Amino acid sequence: MDASLRHLVTKLVAVFTATGPAVDAGIVCPSGDTVEVFVKASGFQSQKEVNFQVVKLFTSADGSGEFLVKLQVRNDRKGDNFNWNILGGTDAYEKLHGTGSGIGLPLEGGVLNLYEGKVHID
Repeated sequence: MDASLRHLVTKLVAVFTATGPAVDAGIVCPSGDTVEVFVKASGFQSQKEVNFQVVKLFTSADGSGEFLVKLQVRNDRKGDNFNWNILGGTDAYEKLHGTGSGIGLPLEGGVLNLYEGKVHID
């Protein structure tokens, strides 16, 4: 199932909204909170690009569970782009799997992350 997530980072805890067939099928909740639980930067020595490894915890607003998403982010002259994969989850998301890509769009006070990809439950 395709999933489209929008994630606005303006502070430590942010909100997300999700749309698409995976939400329509009840695989992923339509909204909730997210927080970065791990961030590691590298490559900044080159002064051309920075790479980030990020793990985000998504918590559903409807109480159906939580899931972790790992992002491999590349920030260069072209902007922010990333690949993501689901690491695991709890409750309804215990067997959730998925991968995809995305972009980060700078906004005043934060970044709007747009995720695209496929998710499924085993």
